This record gives sequence, C-alpha cells and structure tokens, in this order.
Amino acid sequence: MTNGDEKTVIKNFIEGKISPEDFQNEVVLNDALQNYLESNARYTPRFLKESGDKLWVYLACIDVSYVGGRYDLHALVYELFKEDGYKPAKKYADDFRVYLKLLDAVGYVDCPEITEGLIRDLPPVKLSEKVKILKAKIKEIFRYDKNPPEWIQEPDWQCRNGKPMIFKEQYEIPDGCRYVFYDDEGEIAIEQYY
Repeated sequence: MTNGDEKTVIKNFIEGKISPEDFQNEVVLNDALQNYLESNARYTPRFLKESGDKLWVYLACIDVSYVGGRYDLHALVYELFKEDGYKPAKKYADDFRVYLKLLDAVGYVDCPEITEGLIRDLPPVKLSEKVKILKAKIKEIFRYDKNPPEWIQEPDWQCRNGKPMIFKEQYEIPDGCRYVFYDDEGEIAIEQYY
C-alpha cells in the first residue's frame, strides 16, 4: 500500500497527514520512495554508518514506539526536505516538549508503556494545559501511600499485568535503598545501589 508519489508521502508525513508508523511502512515497502530519499535529501547525515549508509534504512529503523523516536524521525525528515516548503506539523515537537516537562514535573515516574498512551491521548490544547492534564493523570495512576519514591538511580516504578503498583515505602539498606510496591496480588521489593 502506498499513499501516492514520493514527494506526496514525504509532504504528508511532514505535515502530519500520515503517522510515523505509516511513513516507515512506506519507506520499507516503496522502492521509488527509497530511491527518492537517497537522491533528493539535502544532505546525508553523518550517523548513517550503522545502516550501511542508506538513509531509508536509518529512517525505517528509528524506534517510533516512544515520543522521542517520533519526534526524531519527524525532525530529521523535515530537516532533509525543509527547502521544499512543507509546513511541519507541530504535534511531534509539542508531544516531546510535554514529555520533557512531564519528566521534570514527576521525575519519580519513567514508565513509557503507560506514559506513551497518556501523551498520545492528549486533547489538542495549549502546552501548559497538556502538562496540567498529564500531571493529574500521573498522580491518579502512579499512586503512593505517603511520598513518591526518591530514586538513587533511574526511576524503576514497578508494574504488574500492565498496571502500576502502589508505592508503599523505601528504606536504606547497606550501600543502597529498597523500594516496596504492592497491589492486590502482593508486594514486590526492588533495590538500587549507590
């Protein structure tokens, strides 16, 4: 399945008319688009060595399952073809800004499988409104008894069956900290070390 000629596919992706996943499918399945990308990009990025110096392979391999990957793919394709006069969709940059603000606001959570869905479901409102909505949803979903965890390494909120567990407590252990989570099925304790 193709969405039209090569320029139209690129334009539609840059302007937000097709998703990053659909764009990558086009890149993989459409030989004409692969050739167009290779011969018409304004420059060849220096980081293509791992993809055999093929731009289309690199674009097809960017992980768009998370907000940063979607932003990276969109920004790169726009940068390569911005002189063609396409008007870039703001969605991917906005989503990435929301994600960064979310990390700043609730640094105790790093659970992409859940936050990704929350970001994708945001209504088309101002950035500050999106951040307020996300903060409220995060507090509703990632619950804790008294205080959120204070991680000594990267956040590692525990989930079971696709749902965040409730954070119970943390306490010092030799050379680190133990974090205790619970749900209806019981407790899970994890440890982090200095």
